[in-house]
Amino acid sequence: MPMQLTDAWRESLGPEAEEVHLAWHHRLANPALVGANDDAPGRDLSFDEKKEWYRRSPIGLTGRVALEREWDEDALQRRTEELAERAIRVWPWEHGP
Repeated sequence: MPMQLTDAWRESLGPEAEEVHLAWHHRLANPALVGANDDAPGRDLSFDEKKEWYRRSPIGLTGRVALEREWDEDALQRRTEELAERAIRVWPWEHGP
């Protein structure tokens, strides 16, 4: 999801685009790791335009983004859950509930 909504992203996100964008664009699930700034896709390109770049990424977490059909709230929620599960495996909570 881009930092600034474009018409293509507004169409992709639907009638609640402004609210969805505001809720998700700064959350952990949204950014994709890049190997170098010069290979990164354009910040405000549509998800479809970025997918091939994500697919070719040598970074596994970024490549997984390309498996999503759309980059919407459902995809972001799935990614949030996946990242949280990975974080818990890497940094277990020693004194959990």
